[in-house]
Amino acid sequence: MNWGLIRDAVTAGRCVSAAGKFVFSGPEFWGEAGHFPANTTAWDMVYIGPSFPSETYSARIHTDPCCPVTRPVTTKVAPANGQIVWFSGRNYLAKCSVEIFTVQSTWVIDGRARSNVWFGRRTGVNIAAPTDSGAPIYIPVGSGNAAIVGMHIAGFVVAPFDQTWFHSVGDIESQLGVTVAF
Repeated sequence: MNWGLIRDAVTAGRCVSAAGKFVFSGPEFWGEAGHFPANTTAWDMVYIGPSFPSETYSARIHTDPCCPVTRPVTTKVAPANGQIVWFSGRNYLAKCSVEIFTVQSTWVIDGRARSNVWFGRRTGVNIAAPTDSGAPIYIPVGSGNAAIVGMHIAGFVVAPFDQTWFHSVGDIESQLGVTVAF
């Protein structure tokens, strides 16, 4: 994502306790937690901007254990009912053939009513578990690139871990006042 001419990122809002906190993903420094959407109960996202020019992440999705192991994000796609997407999380890594079933105007997650939540599932295959919040939902493009579709915000906290609830890229852009660019 670009905020002006600076590369930035987003993650699930509940992954960051407050604005001003430094955010890491493994060894990669993302930056400093910036602003949340106006309604943090309905929208589970936070903007992360660089606090100084030493952020080390790049616009890529880790897709291991498959080939290639990472995919540069080159475009964005709006989700649609029946669409097949991939999920790349910390726990079960990259999983293909996740079908998007529906968008709910409101969905109760973690005791909060979240707005415009998309639902995807791959029955019988573990795709998402606790600590996967902020993971990308994407579609492979060509032999090595990716189109970003959305960001995982929740799944089941007990088995089966075969589903994802996520916010679309369009909702992230509108709620945080940013543009996802490459």
